[in-house]
Amino acid sequence: MRRLLAMLGSRRAAWAIPVALAAAVTGYLAWGAWVSARDPSWLYLDQEWWRAWLRPNHDGVLFVVIVLWLLSAFSYWWPRRRRPQDVGLVVVVTMVTIGAVLATASLAPCREGQTRTAVVTWVISLYVGALEPRYGTGTTCPGQLPLALQLARTVCLGATLVGALAAAAVLWRQPVARLRARLVKDATIVTGLDAMTIPLLRRLTSAGHESRVVVIEPDQRHPLLDEARGTGAQIVVADPASPQVLTPLLRGLRGPQLRYLFSLRPEAAENEAVLSAARFVLRHSRSDPDRPPHLIARIDDPRHADLWRGQRIGASSLWFEDALSPQESTACALVNQVFRTNTRQVLLCGDSTLALAVLLELAHRAWERQGLVEAAARGRAADPAAFAQDGTAPSAMSPHPAERVVLLDRRAEDLRREYLATSPQSIVQALPAVEVRPGVWRDQLLACLDTMTSAEAAETAVLIVDIPTERGLREAGRVARLHPGTQVFVLSSDGAGVTGAVFDQLQPFQRALLVEGQAPEDTWTRIARHWHESYRLLHPVVSGGAKELTRKPWEDLDKFIREDNILQLRSVMAAVVARGRHWVPVRAVVPGSFVELSDPDVEEVAREEHSPLVRAPPGGRLVGGRSPRGRQRRRPGQQ
Repeated sequence: MRRLLAMLGSRRAAWAIPVALAAAVTGYLAWGAWVSARDPSWLYLDQEWWRAWLRPNHDGVLFVVIVLWLLSAFSYWWPRRRRPQDVGLVVVVTMVTIGAVLATASLAPCREGQTRTAVVTWVISLYVGALEPRYGTGTTCPGQLPLALQLARTVCLGATLVGALAAAAVLWRQPVARLRARLVKDATIVTGLDAMTIPLLRRLTSAGHESRVVVIEPDQRHPLLDEARGTGAQIVVADPASPQVLTPLLRGLRGPQLRYLFSLRPEAAENEAVLSAARFVLRHSRSDPDRPPHLIARIDDPRHADLWRGQRIGASSLWFEDALSPQESTACALVNQVFRTNTRQVLLCGDSTLALAVLLELAHRAWERQGLVEAAARGRAADPAAFAQDGTAPSAMSPHPAERVVLLDRRAEDLRREYLATSPQSIVQALPAVEVRPGVWRDQLLACLDTMTSAEAAETAVLIVDIPTERGLREAGRVARLHPGTQVFVLSSDGAGVTGAVFDQLQPFQRALLVEGQAPEDTWTRIARHWHESYRLLHPVVSGGAKELTRKPWEDLDKFIREDNILQLRSVMAAVVARGRHWVPVRAVVPGSFVELSDPDVEEVAREEHSPLVRAPPGGRLVGGRSPRGRQRRRPGQQ
């Protein structure tokens, strides 16, 4: 009984109660039609309510049964509204069944010696709007049409119409989907469905903007297509790398509509093809200069993602381009988790691409923190009174919490070499020295923690980023059990990210595109945020001053001001590229190709942006160009 009540109380089984009531009333009508078919006077023997309600002129019962069936349909549809095909089929079958039961109960007593096939023919004719005249004067069944047959005529014809509409919806599903997609404003287009992209799609549609999300999938039999449809996103089955497909979606019927384009296929070459088609369409379309679209390609390898991203910085003033790497997103989420506590030491176990991504993220966080500390110190020295009034400024004075990173793996030395060769010198200097302990990490991790005091172990985080194996998971569990005060993160599989502690502080995590359940911050936003925070701390303002609105912390800034900061960044980078330069990592600079901006170039860029200086991104340099050697100037930020 408890299980039955629990089932009836659940959202997906809520339809059972109104269906039971509607079926009971429908059976009541069928019984009344069967009994009164031969003797209509039976309905008028007395004034009992159960007999009076079955009379042909009584509208109350019809109203009740119609309301109950509509309530049943709504209760069944609401939790399944993302799957209209299944619901439509159930509705059609239900209407056909109701009409057949009511019509058979009304017409079967009137066959008068004819075979049962005659009754079947009469019932079928109701579905096309015809009615065999079996009631009335001189017919087999005297009297007026019973309530059951009156309702059956409507239900049967309605079943035919609903079925025709459902069939038309299937046939016209793709054209209608494309038309609806063209009507979307501020569209977010997603292509590429797998275990990592589905959580991102759910996040994009969870804010009540599911009608703005369009999924383009070339395979109409993709196993995740129904799950994607269940998020409420618009589904278009077509080739996302085709300009003919993208043109109506990016242009729209109401003007420029694209906000974000996520090309999230596992193969980087396929994502590049999609973005290439999008670029072609955007070059020949009207654009909103204040709201340029973001073109984002999934590139799993952080090395490739970093180079790809750098090659496209400032390449166009019509759109932003960025790379999204699950390794980088996972590393960002891990570092967030680690630094929520007073972690002083990180033990990084395993030699993998994710290990390199974690090192780079740790280093970038340290570089950003160092820049904020320096800006805050200069801002306090310049204006102590304004700095003291800013409640968020003093918190920026604390140094980065990580003091040491230890690599545990047989190829730990090679991993450190790659990290040092990959990172700009300014970032390497910001992160404390990286130590190596060559050997199998499973053989030395527990011993390494055993040598620490309880306080030291509590300030240590273990990140196991090796390929998941049974031995690795077993060792992670053992370490977490024997050192319950130490955070232990172990890679498990692909999916939604860090899932929480299993026991003690053992936290399995998955490679994911999301960062703690949120869409990852794009590179443009990250750089603009750092510029803003550095400039805000370097130039504090008195509370209530005229510039206070633009000097708030990034999270408290008005959305318009944040977007303006990002647009300014894009404009500066594009202005430099327009002068024959390219933004590339320092390690990619060919010896002898570095040409600094000349003073006239700097002045021209400054004139365009109403600001006097230009700053390169961390680790970036200018390559090639037409100008003679001059002086490159940098700044931490400008409003």
